Amino acid sequence: MDLSHLRYTNSDGDRLVAAVPTWGPFPDTKPVLDQLGKHCKLVIISNAEDDMIAQNVRNMDVEFYDVITAEQAALTNPLHRFSIMPCAGWIAIEATSCM
Repeated sequence: MDLSHLRYTNSDGDRLVAAVPTWGPFPDTKPVLDQLGKHCKLVIISNAEDDMIAQNVRNMDVEFYDVITAEQAALTNPLHRFSIMPCAGWIAIEATSCM
């Protein structure tokens, strides 16, 4: 924000974080995921915390096989890489099956 010379307060960030769970998916998301779900297991691997992603998943109204968050993987430090390889073991699939 400093680079853009925009005024910003901590309460602005708090309001943004509080708004995230109210956002729904893009209009074309649900139909595509519903079709994909007929042919494969849908898994979300997210850098979000559990409480932040839960309402977003409900807003999508799509059946997911699993939701794996950075919080569950204990990868809350932004310097860590969230690798799909360990996640594959959590959902009992081969890493080569992940897209």
